[in-house]
Amino acid sequence: MSRIEQVISEIEDYIEECRPSAFSASKIIVQKEELEEKLSELRMAIPEELDQSKKILSNQNAIMLDAQARYNTMVNEASKKTEQLVNQSEIVQKATATANEILQSARAQAQSIVDAAQAEANGIRLSSIQYTDELLLNVQNIIGNASREADARNQALQLAFRQSFDQIAANRQQLAASNESAQAVEQQQ
Repeated sequence: MSRIEQVISEIEDYIEECRPSAFSASKIIVQKEELEEKLSELRMAIPEELDQSKKILSNQNAIMLDAQARYNTMVNEASKKTEQLVNQSEIVQKATATANEILQSARAQAQSIVDAAQAEANGIRLSSIQYTDELLLNVQNIIGNASREADARNQALQLAFRQSFDQIAANRQQLAASNESAQAVEQQQ
């Protein structure tokens, strides 16, 4: 399991451990500092994952350099054989044909190695980009959900305050009406 996946798992565990909001069983109260700490860990883990991807790509470059060195060695060997065969006057045409075949075979083999290494590098690069995008999408979803939940809790709290305010205003009106009727009775006496 990568460090990014581990931090995402810790964030999910933290969300599960948060206590529910007083106004809703489906809403939770999140400690901002703790969530920010987890997100900071996630931000620090992403460069590590990218460094690992770069190392893989660097290894692929080493494979390509090795393939190029093999190609050069094969070409040099083919050139030497060609020179030796040319020096033998009776079999010059055979030597030329053989040398050309060896050279062509070496080039084809070297090109095949280079093509395979290039294809592998492209595959690794695409995989690392997709993997990083998936991790960023997960983080984006977690932050979006946390933001929506915070907005919903704030709206519920505002509604509760508004209802309490309206109830207090209604109680004061009733109290004022009772006070006026008591004063009217007192004045009549």
